[in-house]
Amino acid sequence: MRQKRHIWKTFSAWESDAFRQYLEALSLDGWYPESVGNMGMDCCRGEPEKRRYAVMIAPGISSLTGTDSWTVDRFREQCEEAGWKFQCSGNLWQIFYTTDDSLELTEEMSDAAQFKIQKTLVFNWSVMLLYPLIGVLGCWLVYEYFKNPGATFSDPGKLFSLAISVVLLISYTWAYIQLAHWKRQSEQGLKKSGKLPVMDLEKVLVRKRYERIFLIITLSAAIAVSFSTSVKSLLATVSFALIIVGIALFMRKMIQEYGSGDLREDWTSYLVGIAVLATILIPICGGLIGQSGSWENENARRKSTVFASRWKDDFYVSNAETPVGITVYESKIPWIIQKTERQYPKDMEELWDRREVDPSEMMKTLPDGVSGSWYRYTTREDGDGAQTAIDEVILRDKTRLVIFDFGGGTDEKGVEEAIAKFL
Repeated sequence: MRQKRHIWKTFSAWESDAFRQYLEALSLDGWYPESVGNMGMDCCRGEPEKRRYAVMIAPGISSLTGTDSWTVDRFREQCEEAGWKFQCSGNLWQIFYTTDDSLELTEEMSDAAQFKIQKTLVFNWSVMLLYPLIGVLGCWLVYEYFKNPGATFSDPGKLFSLAISVVLLISYTWAYIQLAHWKRQSEQGLKKSGKLPVMDLEKVLVRKRYERIFLIITLSAAIAVSFSTSVKSLLATVSFALIIVGIALFMRKMIQEYGSGDLREDWTSYLVGIAVLATILIPICGGLIGQSGSWENENARRKSTVFASRWKDDFYVSNAETPVGITVYESKIPWIIQKTERQYPKDMEELWDRREVDPSEMMKTLPDGVSGSWYRYTTREDGDGAQTAIDEVILRDKTRLVIFDFGGGTDEKGVEEAIAKFL
């Protein structure tokens, strides 16, 4: 029979009551926590017994500074002097237990004191400000990405960024709603009875399970869809993410072991350390990926995902001194082409005047099902001195959008030649 086990369950600071109930249920099965970490807790087997647990957070502690400090030691001594037995600690938690049902909590262990500490950690002014701000920023990013779906859904990096923005928007909005609801219920409970409401452990565990499933499925699907056509981009994104997470965990451990104890100084050192190490390691990682990924024949001008593709190139037509720029969007999803088409003609009227050229002659050369338009941008000069700066020709059908940019302008012959090369 196993004597040790790791339980992959974690609880937030505001879920201490659910954590308490979970530990009491474990004790009935003979499992007792030895340490609590970011990825769950280590437990050892013993004789089953009915215990009362007190899952506490010591005053003046944060998730950065750790659990071992003079303040925490003093808090632990006071709890033990009151008759509570110390079980273990980790992260924010100080875990005590007793088998005496009549043993009272000390003043610092009371619901009112613990709620004040919990609220300081999880629903302080920075959370109340930053969570809604992140939600608004997430909405704005999603809106911007959907303005030009051809560029977004053809670029693995942008598509992955869109998925991350959606995850952040949902996660932070959901977290803010939960915290606001917890704060309101807790304040009402303390006002009425002087005690915090008892949490429903089963509901908490089910909610956390669904939250993990949502994150795992969403991120896995985002990575698979975004980078299925680009191994190099996948390696770069995953490597950069692992570097950032690794740096954050490394700096946290260093601050916990060698920090000054001053919260402001420790947070400053933590953030500066992350920035410095990321500045050094990310370019090195990018260079190594670039070298190791050189075998991948990937045209830098072409981007594609399972949803769409986009490529750019330059070519010459007869009697033209400047190259013609071409941008092609392709997708089997008509909405992507239709929505992307609204981004054209380009908004360059701050620089030049724009007018539409009669496309009737051009239309005669187009295949069936293809429509087109022709726009001319001219310099702003009085009289007849205006000169053509760019001619923009836009062709479209259900699955493709093609944009030609003729620097210095063109004529029907140049347009017909360009169309003949690519349609």
